[in-house]
Amino acid sequence: MEKFKFSREYEFKASPKVLYQYFSTPAGLQQWFASKVKYTSDSNFDFVWDNESHPARMSVQRVNKLVKFEFLKDEQRGNYVEFKLEQSELTNATFLKITDNSDNHDVEELEDIWDEQWKVFLTKLRETMTKYKIKSKEKFYDQNIVRTMFFVKPALGPNGQNFYIDDIMYEMTNASKNGFWNSKLLLIEVIRQAKEIIDPNSNITFETYAAAKKAFIAELKKFDKDYIKHKKNVHPELNAFVMSAFRPLVNVMDANFELLKIEELMKKQDIPDFRFQALEEKYCLTMEALLKILTSHGPLKEEYNMQRMLNIFKYKDWEASTPMYHYL
Repeated sequence: MEKFKFSREYEFKASPKVLYQYFSTPAGLQQWFASKVKYTSDSNFDFVWDNESHPARMSVQRVNKLVKFEFLKDEQRGNYVEFKLEQSELTNATFLKITDNSDNHDVEELEDIWDEQWKVFLTKLRETMTKYKIKSKEKFYDQNIVRTMFFVKPALGPNGQNFYIDDIMYEMTNASKNGFWNSKLLLIEVIRQAKEIIDPNSNITFETYAAAKKAFIAELKKFDKDYIKHKKNVHPELNAFVMSAFRPLVNVMDANFELLKIEELMKKQDIPDFRFQALEEKYCLTMEALLKILTSHGPLKEEYNMQRMLNIFKYKDWEASTPMYHYL
C-alpha cells in the first residue's frame, strides 16, 4: 500500500529547548506519546501501545530542532514520525510540526489521534495532582479552556490590547491579556518541573528530591487555583473572540446541513421548489462569504461563483463540462 504523509501543526508559547526533551527522550515521550518508551541501544527506541512493542530507530536528530523515528517492523517499513520545532522571530512562539508517514489514509482519524495526545497530557497532569493529594474543585482540565491560555499576544491599544482576525478588530481587556499570559507561564513551569523530577539525567539527587517534590506540589497548587480563575474570568472573553472568528465557517456548515436535510426529504415527499431554492441560495451566500475571506487572507487566488458551480453539478456528465475545468 502506498504511504500517506499526514502533517499537523501546533503552537506553543515555550522555547524549543524546553519542548525538545518531550520528543527526544524516553522519559519525555512516555509522558504523552506512548504508554511506555524504552531506549534499547544505538539510537533505537521501543514504543509500546496497547501492550504491543513497536521498535524504531532515531534516524535524524538535530538538537532543539528535529527528531525523526523510523519504525523497524517488516509490516511497518517506510513508516516514520517526525517532530520539527521552529520558533517565530516575531512572536517567539514555537511551532511543532508533526509528520506521520504511514499506511493510514484516513485524515479525520489521524487528526483525532494527534489531537487526542493533548487530551492525554492534560489528563495525566490531573492524575499527578491526585497522586500528590492536591485538592481541586475540577475533576478534569478542559483542553478548550487550556488552549485560551496560549492565545496570541496582542498589540498595545489605547484602552486595552487590540488585534485583528480577517480585518476585524477585537479589543482584549488588560485583565484578560495579563491573565492568560500568567496562566501560560504557570503551566510551562509545571511541565518543566515535572520533567526535571522524572528525568534520570536531571540534577536532582537523593538529598534534594524532597525539596524538589515540595516545590513541584506548590507549583501544581498554583496552577490549579489559576486554572479555576482563568476558566471563570478570562476564558469567556477569549473564547468569544474565537467563536466570532469561526462564525463564517459555522454559517456554511449550518446552511449545508439544512440543504442536505431538505434533499433527503425530497426523496420521500413533495417539497415546493422555492423552499429548496431558498436554502440553496443561502448556502451559496454563506460559502461565498467564507471564500472571500480565504481569498483575502488565505491561499485562494480568486473568488468563486458558487451558484454557477452548483448548477454545473446538476448535469449528468458535469465532470466533462468545459466550465468545470476552471474549478478543478
